[in-house]
Amino acid sequence: MTAPRRTTALIGDDNTVVVAGKSVTWRTLHKLPQLPSPAAVLVDNGADALAAVRHHAVHGTELLVATSSRVDNRMREELGESGFAIVLPTGEVIPAKLSGSRNPAAPGCSPPARPAVRSASVIPWSP
Repeated sequence: MTAPRRTTALIGDDNTVVVAGKSVTWRTLHKLPQLPSPAAVLVDNGADALAAVRHHAVHGTELLVATSSRVDNRMREELGESGFAIVLPTGEVIPAKLSGSRNPAAPGCSPPARPAVRSASVIPWSP
């Protein structure tokens, strides 16, 4: 059974985050429309990545965030076949491509086991 989705403001919503040299708060980051779950959100900038993370914190969406330039077509296919809807930087959503043996679980049931997804390299970030 999945946890109920939170719909209230978060503790720390007024904490400052710096995005592209601008100080904003978690509350004032732009809001995303309801994301499917699980979703692989491909972003082009830090503001979009933080907005996706905030959405996850508020709504409990199962989430993977990646820079769009680091996810090639093969990785998109693998993510889709593993049950992830792909959310492009334009906002377009590419639904998951589950085969017959990996149908999504009925409401209230645990999601199906997912095969391993090829991992991406982790690049340390420095300002």
